[in-house]
Amino acid sequence: LRTDVFTPITPLGVAESWNWFLKNVPEERVITNDDVLFAPTSLGRIVHTDGDLVWAGHGFSCFLMRDSCVDKVGLFDENISPGYGYYEDEDFLQRLDGRGTREPIAKAVNLKCGVLHMNSATLKSYTNAEMKEHHRKFLIAQANYAKKWNVVFDESNK
Repeated sequence: LRTDVFTPITPLGVAESWNWFLKNVPEERVITNDDVLFAPTSLGRIVHTDGDLVWAGHGFSCFLMRDSCVDKVGLFDENISPGYGYYEDEDFLQRLDGRGTREPIAKAVNLKCGVLHMNSATLKSYTNAEMKEHHRKFLIAQANYAKKWNVVFDESNK
């Protein structure tokens, strides 16, 4: 399987980066975090799986999204977490299937295919100050998501 790697010229927030790929990279596009490792057959299995959206066993850390999914669900909302990355995946799932409360408007498949996600390797290297900033941005995104979808979060989890 021939692959090309695309990287935006300047760093973007998560939703903005994902949208950049959806707008600028032709199908079959696999969007992935930088802490994901592929088995030799992973990409081929992802690309040859039927569906509008194919997760490689790890949610939005590695996924294929076809134009059919964008046509049905839309792009990621860049206003949920502007310039960073939290809750844009939850927002997308709200639009896709109401977070499991209704039939999906696009076919989504969760495929176990040998992809390994190193699970937030970046966060593990953060200093205390960087973790505080991470938490601050997380709460802003959570509030934006809650306002958009009229969701109330349990305050004891903060």
